[in-house]
Amino acid sequence: RARILALDWVESVTIERRLPDTIRVNIVERSPFALWQHDQRIQLVDRGGAIINAADAPRFDHLPLIVGDGAVAKAPALFDIMRSKPEIFRSLVSAVWIGARRWDLHFDSGLIVRFPETGMAAAWHRLIELLGTYDMNRERIVSIDLRLPDRAAFGLRPNEAMEGSAT
Repeated sequence: RARILALDWVESVTIERRLPDTIRVNIVERSPFALWQHDQRIQLVDRGGAIINAADAPRFDHLPLIVGDGAVAKAPALFDIMRSKPEIFRSLVSAVWIGARRWDLHFDSGLIVRFPETGMAAAWHRLIELLGTYDMNRERIVSIDLRLPDRAAFGLRPNEAMEGSAT
């Protein structure tokens, strides 16, 4: 039992002896939750933060990346909130735990969203509304700062037409 539990992928194991001639082994595997970047390494982790075999990480590059010390403990709450809108959650590339107090979210479109220290659920719902209101490409929006409860600050991509005429 101890040797089986020592395997990275094994969460729990029960071994039963059924007389006269049967031994039953039940193994519960860890479920990959996210990729965790820390100490210049990327490791596969389960929801509880247990590290699963790092050699398997490339096979799970479809999972979101969480970055930062303490991110493993905080990510389940964030992802639970984000799963209310799966089509947006699926576009999450990474969640960066900033200063052990808040998240920056990076999406596959290049959009960066800065979440506040408290009120993640409210910030998530505000983001959903903003994404439904604005066309990020047409509006040239590259970042949204939701750290203030009464407003959102937008970072804009420079206007390519204006850059071309400046020469």
